[in-house]
Amino acid sequence: ILYVKGEIMNSDAEFTTLNAELEKLKGELAQKDAEIQSLNSRLQIDKERESEIDDERKAMMYMLEDMNETSGKLEIAKKEWEATFDAISDPLFIHDKQFKIVRANRAYIKAGGITPDEMIGKLYYEVFPRLDEPLKMCLKAGELQEEEEEVHLSYLNKIFKVRFYPIRDVEGKFVYSVHIMEDITEVKRTLERLRQEMEITADLLTIAEITSHTIDITKLMEQVMQYGSKIVGCDICLSYLWNKEMKIFQPDQCHGLPHGLIPVFHTQSLDEQTEFVKRAIEGKKPVVISVAGLRGEGLRTEVPQSRIFSWFPAFNTSVLIPLIGKEGCLGFVVAIFKNSREFTEKDMRIISGISNQVSIALEQARLYKESVDKTMELSHKTETI
Repeated sequence: ILYVKGEIMNSDAEFTTLNAELEKLKGELAQKDAEIQSLNSRLQIDKERESEIDDERKAMMYMLEDMNETSGKLEIAKKEWEATFDAISDPLFIHDKQFKIVRANRAYIKAGGITPDEMIGKLYYEVFPRLDEPLKMCLKAGELQEEEEEVHLSYLNKIFKVRFYPIRDVEGKFVYSVHIMEDITEVKRTLERLRQEMEITADLLTIAEITSHTIDITKLMEQVMQYGSKIVGCDICLSYLWNKEMKIFQPDQCHGLPHGLIPVFHTQSLDEQTEFVKRAIEGKKPVVISVAGLRGEGLRTEVPQSRIFSWFPAFNTSVLIPLIGKEGCLGFVVAIFKNSREFTEKDMRIISGISNQVSIALEQARLYKESVDKTMELSHKTETI
């Protein structure tokens, strides 16, 4: 019995121990269940996060595709802009606030005569146009919106119209300046030629009016000297009229002659046997005289300066314009040029036109004077009788 009681007591102790271990295992199992629940929650969160990451990845892929497409478009736009920039035939450049070149087109690079790498960062007025200082509009760039300025480049013998466009930041502060340089040399020359043509036409009309209304020879030749010198563009204009009795061409009127030489001019007549005078009378057309020689219809004869208006200071070229009437030469108009002058076919037509107009008017004025003199002589004889 005691043994059995002992065995029972041992079994109870073992049962108690087993119960304790079972409870412990239950606690551990509950802990493991909690951990499993936690892991399941985290797994769910991770699955949701993975889904979000996958969505974000897809969104990023779409963004990268858009960025690549946009980048491609920007690259194409950049190339198109550069092509457009370089396609402008006028020199175009951009400079910063320190007047240093930031960008320039092909025409500007060519005009500057340097490579693009050498040009960037240089002061634009040291490259093209070459100036001592920036353009006036650049010096007051902060005050301007758009402006233009004409620049005459003597070393190229060209005129450019420079248009200025300021580039400002969001705060309205000046950052860059765009300049477009337009070569207006031919336009200016055309306008100048047109202006000269208009002036010449006006002077020709004036001469035509003078020659059609003036019957006083002195007044006629005075006005011919004044307007004729403007049309021909000479420095000095002289006139000589034929004297029948003395058979010489006597000095008459002058324009542009220095005051001290006027008395000398009135004492120096032209002989009809002088080579260039004879040539003008026979050809009945203007003759160009140079210091070196006489030119006209293939003729080139050396004429020393001492034989051409020896009383006159050194000159380069002169034109002897004959005034031809029905009965012969009525006189000459001499246009003198201090510098070298080449005469075009148009110049010679204008000179010939002046010669014809003045010749007709001068002959009419002489006939009128002769008729008045004869009338007065006849009247005097009638009174005497």
